[in-house]
Amino acid sequence: MASYTNCKVGDLMPTADGSGFHILGDDDRQPKMPPRPLVTLAFKTWDEAEQARDEVAKAVAKAVTITPHS
Repeated sequence: MASYTNCKVGDLMPTADGSGFHILGDDDRQPKMPPRPLVTLAFKTWDEAEQARDEVAKAVAKAVTITPHS
């Protein structure tokens, strides 16, 4: 299972369930590729998504690695 460093939180966007954002990660095995979505978080309203994005961005900035699990 891959772990990702240098992750970031994507911009707010419309989703099928309302509004949300991605947590993006660089693939160290393919360094020339753009960051890919590791997870998408969706919320009923834009305001909820915006508040969550701000909170998640703080946590992602402090994380040493992010490891998605399937």
